[in-house]
Amino acid sequence: IHQDNSGAGEARNKGILTAKGEYIWFFDIDDYAMPHLLTTCVDILKANKPELLCFSFTEYDNTLKAESPYTYDNKHTMSNSEVKESFMHQLLNKTFNNGFVWNKIYQREFLIRNNILFESQRIQQDEIFNLKVYPKLQTMITIPNILYRYYIYSSGNTRSYYIQNRHLIYFDVKNAFSDLFRHWDINDTKAYMYVYDRLFKGLITSLTFNLFHTNNSLTRNEKKEIMRNILNHTETLDCIN
Repeated sequence: IHQDNSGAGEARNKGILTAKGEYIWFFDIDDYAMPHLLTTCVDILKANKPELLCFSFTEYDNTLKAESPYTYDNKHTMSNSEVKESFMHQLLNKTFNNGFVWNKIYQREFLIRNNILFESQRIQQDEIFNLKVYPKLQTMITIPNILYRYYIYSSGNTRSYYIQNRHLIYFDVKNAFSDLFRHWDINDTKAYMYVYDRLFKGLITSLTFNLFHTNNSLTRNEKKEIMRNILNHTETLDCIN
């Protein structure tokens, strides 16, 4: 497939719309897949035909040379209400488990039928994509098998980039969570605190790291204006409150 470089979202969308297989898996090129990943998952997919399969993984910090496992329960959900319960227990309340696509295998027909595609954010596309998946899911399987190693690098990835209007992406993520919570009628204080804590940390990153990044060529006055806009934004004020 050849197309102009329009970012990861457009490339993945082209893959979804062009693919012919029954399931789709997204692999990040700088990570490591265990040799038995596909064999293990295909056996489960053939036997159960879920709309989504989530497998466990480890996170390897390349700076600290430390590895941490993130594991799911062995669970087969058969309704959206069960998906909601599993989301609250396994995805929302465990670090990182919600925001990735590489530890999930999606039924292609499910994505097409529900018109679920990636958006154009430079970062956190995966999370917004998944937050559109969950309210539509009826069947999901989570397994404790660790099948993937996710590498964290101190430089060279999107964590170290200057991204114009980075703060708007954090607002997008917060709004995607809010949409899901409204859909599921979630009024759990801890859930909202999790989302606002994430937003607060993102805004701090935008105001300190991103605004004063060496690749940010804006003038001092332009930076001040962006800072004012961030601090006076309704979502920021709600978050601080």
